[in-house]
Amino acid sequence: MKTQYGFNISLQLKLCVLLFAVSVLLYANSISNGYVYDDSSAITGNVIVKKGIGAIPEILATPYRLGFFKTSGDLYRPLSLVMFAVEYNILPNEAWLSHLINILLFGGCVVALFLFLNKLMDGKKMTVAFMAALFFSFHPVHTEVVANIKSRDELLSFFFGFLSLNMFTYYMDRGAKTKFILGTIFLFLAFLSKETVISFLAVVPLIFFLYINENRKRAIYITLATVGVSVLFISIRTYILTKYNANDTFSVSFFDNPLSAYDLSHRLATTIFILGKYLMLLLVPYPLISDYAYNSIPVRAIGDVAVVFWLVVYLALIFPGIYSVLKRKKNYWAFGILFYVFTIALFSNIVFLIGAEMAERFLFLPSAGFCLLFALAMEKWITGPVTVNEILKSTKVWAILAPVLLIFCSIIIVRNGEWKDNLTLYKADVVKSPDDCRLYYNVASELLVTSYYLETKPTVKQQILKDGIAAMRHSIGIYPRYKDANARLAYAYFLDRKYDSSEYYNLAALEIIPNDSVALSNLTGVYFAEHKDTAALAICKKMIAKYPDNYSFYFNAGVCNYYMHQYDSAIVYFQKTLQLKPDLDKARALMADVDKHRGQAEK
Repeated sequence: MKTQYGFNISLQLKLCVLLFAVSVLLYANSISNGYVYDDSSAITGNVIVKKGIGAIPEILATPYRLGFFKTSGDLYRPLSLVMFAVEYNILPNEAWLSHLINILLFGGCVVALFLFLNKLMDGKKMTVAFMAALFFSFHPVHTEVVANIKSRDELLSFFFGFLSLNMFTYYMDRGAKTKFILGTIFLFLAFLSKETVISFLAVVPLIFFLYINENRKRAIYITLATVGVSVLFISIRTYILTKYNANDTFSVSFFDNPLSAYDLSHRLATTIFILGKYLMLLLVPYPLISDYAYNSIPVRAIGDVAVVFWLVVYLALIFPGIYSVLKRKKNYWAFGILFYVFTIALFSNIVFLIGAEMAERFLFLPSAGFCLLFALAMEKWITGPVTVNEILKSTKVWAILAPVLLIFCSIIIVRNGEWKDNLTLYKADVVKSPDDCRLYYNVASELLVTSYYLETKPTVKQQILKDGIAAMRHSIGIYPRYKDANARLAYAYFLDRKYDSSEYYNLAALEIIPNDSVALSNLTGVYFAEHKDTAALAICKKMIAKYPDNYSFYFNAGVCNYYMHQYDSAIVYFQKTLQLKPDLDKARALMADVDKHRGQAEK
């Protein structure tokens, strides 16, 4: 059975099933993983998502991170949160369901990519489309997106984005209005998943005015629909973020993106170098790292050899692509290059700073263009213009492909295992990126916050504490002004009953950020332990003035007064504590004890 494009529908269906099955099998071992990395902000620690299905209206009307913390620079990506709410409602705290959905969605992304590329090339290069999609499914750089549940936004945006392109190509071919409407709806869903699909403002005209350009009028309608959906989404996003004072697009922290601290020259040089690292990861997908914080990518200068090299490489890619467009040539090499450039540009940090210096998930959409280039290279220099059946039976082809796919498959399976839990992930990554201050901080935090309290054997518990302190000291060694690391190291020393060291690092944290609540709370505990009740009470009063609705500071102030035998003041603070947190039993117990001591003192 054939269509106007001239390709075999039956064969296309079989290849879709094959690609989907391969994609699912590659990530099957990630189903048993837990909630990892950013999953806490999107699911387990998100109070809105954990309300379940009933929270869907609230999710649609609020910023992305509001259920986890409030920030002045937020996002609007409700679709993945809606899915998480439904999944949490069905099976709360069961990560396997969400992992399964991620895997199935990835299979859908691969199939949607194959169908689009087949249509893009008029059905005349089904082998190229198949090879590109197969390579996309096997590329290890996608492990973060599939294995990290939170990255559902990337999967949904890609899936609906390519579904929209497929619908628009059908509309271009046949003029079916239902396909045009579906394409518009799917594009809007892609925007609701992740706003970076706005790169389609450049991709869509490229496709429908140059490559699939049988009807100019329909191409104009498709382009106008893309512009209209973009404007609609931006309007909704702006309204919601402004309503919650969360539309500060210039608010980028140093720890999220170290480029924010560089001058223009060094920022530009470093971003060019990072763009080079992206290409290297596509060519050689190792090492794979979950977090690129300070100092995993040292600052670069304009004159660095590596910076100049990658600048020349990108210019050598861009100019031929632009030349082909200007000459109106249907050059699929040019399409692959321009698709990659258009989509990676949003993550380049050149036009504006984003929330990360570098991340492997940013390659998910751009890698589609790279995979097309790989498939075209295979056809040009290895296979020639042969059919899919000939490819599948070719010893020559598989002698080249099999080792590559086997290596990629092995990397994926191993990497899926590293995404098992936070500690496994961070320990694996810090070995591969030993200059990253946040990776050491993450390792230490998992040891000190989770492993230490779960362990029951005293000797093992003490070793965990020792390892956590060592990792945190390493983090501070890389970046001494890391406030969170100083405060957490201070707490670790407190657990180890080394109060002088705890006081030292709490004061170091306060030197970085004066009146920091975490460091001040830690310092209160140190002064308690050292019986410096007057000093502890002074901190409590300072914190109450700054955070009048935080019950813990009133409680600590009550304890201070209790130890100082100032019972009337202790009662006042405990009463205020219970007003703010009525279920705090230890406050009730201490208040009863204070009453008892006060009565004895009066006698």
